[in-house]
Amino acid sequence: MSRSFRYDRLFLVLGVLLALGFISAQAVNRIEYFRFAAAKSTMPAELRAIPGVHPREVVLPISSVDSNWWIMHTEAMLRAGDWRVRATERDNAPLGREVHWSSGLIWILAGLAWLIHIASGMGTEASVQQAALLAGPFMLMGFVLAFAWAAARRWGGAVGGVIALALATLAPLDAFFCAGEADHHGIVTCFALGSVLAGMAAGAGRVARAGRGAGHGLLPERAEARRWMVISGLLGAAGLWVSAATVVPAFAGMALGALVAAWRGRGLSEDADTEAAPELWRWWGAAGAAGSVAFYLLEYAPAHFGWRLEVNHPLYALAWLGGAELLARLCRRVGGGVFAAGTRGWAAAAAAALVLLALPAAVKLGGVALFAVQDKFLWNLHEGYILEFRSFLKVIGDAEWKQILLTVPVWPLLALPGLWLLLRSKVTRGGLAPLALALCAAVPLTVLSFFQMRWVGVAQALWVALPLGLILVWRSQPSRPSAWLAGSGCAVLTIGLGVFPFFSAREWSAPQGVGVQEAISLVMRDVAWKLRLSAGDKPINIVSGPTTTTNLAFFGDTNGVGTLYWENLAGLKTVAAIYGAKSEDEALRLCREHKVTHIVIFSWDAFAQPYARLHHGRSKDASTEDCFVSSLLSTRSIPAWLRPLPYNMLEDLAKAGHWVQIFEFRPEQAQSEAFYHLGVYLSGVGQAQAALQAFIQSWNLDSTQVDTGYRL
Repeated sequence: MSRSFRYDRLFLVLGVLLALGFISAQAVNRIEYFRFAAAKSTMPAELRAIPGVHPREVVLPISSVDSNWWIMHTEAMLRAGDWRVRATERDNAPLGREVHWSSGLIWILAGLAWLIHIASGMGTEASVQQAALLAGPFMLMGFVLAFAWAAARRWGGAVGGVIALALATLAPLDAFFCAGEADHHGIVTCFALGSVLAGMAAGAGRVARAGRGAGHGLLPERAEARRWMVISGLLGAAGLWVSAATVVPAFAGMALGALVAAWRGRGLSEDADTEAAPELWRWWGAAGAAGSVAFYLLEYAPAHFGWRLEVNHPLYALAWLGGAELLARLCRRVGGGVFAAGTRGWAAAAAAALVLLALPAAVKLGGVALFAVQDKFLWNLHEGYILEFRSFLKVIGDAEWKQILLTVPVWPLLALPGLWLLLRSKVTRGGLAPLALALCAAVPLTVLSFFQMRWVGVAQALWVALPLGLILVWRSQPSRPSAWLAGSGCAVLTIGLGVFPFFSAREWSAPQGVGVQEAISLVMRDVAWKLRLSAGDKPINIVSGPTTTTNLAFFGDTNGVGTLYWENLAGLKTVAAIYGAKSEDEALRLCREHKVTHIVIFSWDAFAQPYARLHHGRSKDASTEDCFVSSLLSTRSIPAWLRPLPYNMLEDLAKAGHWVQIFEFRPEQAQSEAFYHLGVYLSGVGQAQAALQAFIQSWNLDSTQVDTGYRL
């Protein structure tokens, strides 16, 4: 065994162990904290005893709104004995809505819950909440091991170790995969990055001539390149299954990189060691299209086929197939060849273009029926009132320097030396093709990030490929200036790997108290439990803010109406109509139609003005005092069909100005009852004089009420 091989393997083992150790330490620290927060109050025994009701106790990160749904979907799947979830009754009450989330994460949570069940003896369904705490770190560890192993096979153990450390110490991946964040964002990000790295491993459209491969060199021989291109396509198809909106821009970046690589390789056709292989992109497209169709069938066959283009669909497979054909032809043309030869060649190119255009044409012509995001209400909601849809510069402008440093890594700065190498380097082995792919892959998502923050995390992850590309160029022994610039990738990568662990390790300590965000979670959990205890096993249909609706459904096993998902567009419009009602009678009618049982408004997610403005199509600064909920909160004029329920807010949150208003829908109560319960509420919140006036009004309307006389 040579010394270099031993060192290579040592770097791989050391990198993987450090990566897994850091992930484990982060997970243990966070799980301990969330369990500490959850233990601040315990679920009442009588709540657990309600038949057919499944309240939940675990406290997750406040950002884990999607995680709540993944847990509820997984439990529903286990209860139903099915293996997919295609509908839920938890929102858009009382009708429910369709579910188009990919089932992969549900299966992972169910598998982890089964392992916890085997180890602890708890029921499988009861173990899902604990599985959610562990799922993120376990999945990240799995991706670290898989990527490190694949990189080591292709480029050597040192590169595999670097990949392992990069994945473990990248701030967005830590956020996507942190303990309790059982969500799909990290999964699709890793699939997108894996597709890019596999494309680099394939040579990005350029290969070493037969018999002249260089082991762990930049370019493989043609047969090996085909295998890596197939892997790239399959990983991309898996990402398409999880989130089509995320990976499509990544595919555009890969196509841009392929064209740049072909352009950079012009004039190298006579090179003794390498040659252009644009047809490899056809393998990428064919594998991706086949994988896309397979995942579609896995998700929807045999009885749930449809035309929802917000998610993976055979039209994406066709578009991918056509786009890959055009990409191969364009790469050949940019590299000095011909785009199409003869009538058959032009006919094939025209057919590929038509297939590619079929998807955007269907989106455009199908309208909201095929692509709900085109709905004006949903578009205005996203653009105006959801943080992740705000522009990058606006969010960063309000952030502290530490947040900026973690949100904006230094690796994109390597685009400058990377671009210099592409334009000026004298490397003649065609080995710059992988660097071109790495440089361009993240460009579309980075551009999108300046318009919407939702793309920042995925764009950051894709930039990981760039320092790797510079390292590979550095190892290929270019000229001295090129070596110096490529070597800068190693230095900047080393700095980047240490930034996030430095800040994280300083925060590792035993929990001493509960933070504001977790205190908010505890309040929502307590409210949900109280509502469930008062209703017993009867249905509860809640109107609340879009985020708190999910939290109440999660903790109290209640139903909601409006949540922030395109599948629930009808529910969102219903809540907006209730909030924006111009009269109490109109609000009463809507509440009756949707069998609303409670209206619960929290200060941190009141959403009173946004809902009303969206319903009436008003500007963001328009007044909504003439709308039902805004008037309810500002004038405290409570209609007779709502019964206010007192709640004592946590002292620290109350001092910070937070509050909650809980109203029970009681259209059958008499006016005297309404005044009586208003008095009870006012008395409970310490407004004795106002309570006295309410009791007097109740007594004047009905002097036979014993409880009113007792209160007086």
